[in-house]
Amino acid sequence: MKVRGIFVSSGVCALVATALAAQPPGMVPVVSDTEAVNHDVRSTLELSGSVAAYRSSVVVASIAGVIVELRARDGQTVRRGGTLARLRPDTFELQLKAAQGQLVEARARLKLAEARRDRARGLWDEQVISRQELDDALAEVEAFEGRVAQLEADVGRFQDELDRTVVRAPFDGVV
Repeated sequence: MKVRGIFVSSGVCALVATALAAQPPGMVPVVSDTEAVNHDVRSTLELSGSVAAYRSSVVVASIAGVIVELRARDGQTVRRGGTLARLRPDTFELQLKAAQGQLVEARARLKLAEARRDRARGLWDEQVISRQELDDALAEVEAFEGRVAQLEADVGRFQDELDRTVVRAPFDGVV
């Protein structure tokens, strides 16, 4: 109520000051008044302009695949690391399982080759076997060590590809 009174008083003073300034000197101005009326005051202000994101990103899957689930929609707020989409993981899961199975087999063969190598060393020391048989046992261990290392890398690569079937938001924002 006080705020409205201040606006009305300011308006009357401005009207009187304007009327006095517009009259030639020596003339008495004619001033009229009107009844104050309560009005609702809008608390919004419409301005023209444009809005631009201060940070944006084009998000794409880093691997090729078929989208099976699209979780984020236009205008939706997302958190960093939140799932935006999922690609079909079937092929990557199968590749990972196959590599893991091969790795188990290679580790078992390496263990067997190490046991053969150790026996061959003992037999070589007793001069029961030839140098060629010892060399074969040593080479077999090296071959399986290489195979295990290769398969561990394959398992890591297939796991990474499987992880990339989930497309995640790079930062907090709006889609």
